[in-house]
Amino acid sequence: MGHVVVGVDGSPSARAALEWAADHAHHRGLDLHVLIVYRASDEPNPHVAKDGETGASHLGDQARRAADWRTEHDRYARTEAEQRATTMVEALPGPLPETILTRTATGRRPSEALIEAARDADLLVVGSRGRGGFVGLVLGSVSQQLSHHAPCPLVIVRPD
Repeated sequence: MGHVVVGVDGSPSARAALEWAADHAHHRGLDLHVLIVYRASDEPNPHVAKDGETGASHLGDQARRAADWRTEHDRYARTEAEQRATTMVEALPGPLPETILTRTATGRRPSEALIEAARDADLLVVGSRGRGGFVGLVLGSVSQQLSHHAPCPLVIVRPD
């Protein structure tokens, strides 16, 4: 059976895209794959050296603290993303597709994760602007990237 991939991020455009994709998948007898991309930590170490700390043992401690911080940050970001996607799916008006799969992906560029997820999809659906969009833009950076590189037909949904 075929499927529709929809990218969500919690924005009004993403909610509109999710509703459109769910309705389309239901009427076409397709599964719905909901993807939310979160950014894993690649930030600099927030645990800076304390005054007076030097030497290899300090560097080892600092590296362990950094690894612990990244692990905790990633766990929190993933949980937050999963909750956001689940909340959006639970709020969908019916009727719904028979199968709805919700998953998360990490990445600096949501467009890359969506392209990968849509490689074998019948359709890719996204909102016109996401959480990072500038007011006044017709397309956000993700939808614009996808308009050039989507591996399947693409629908870009406006929130109006």
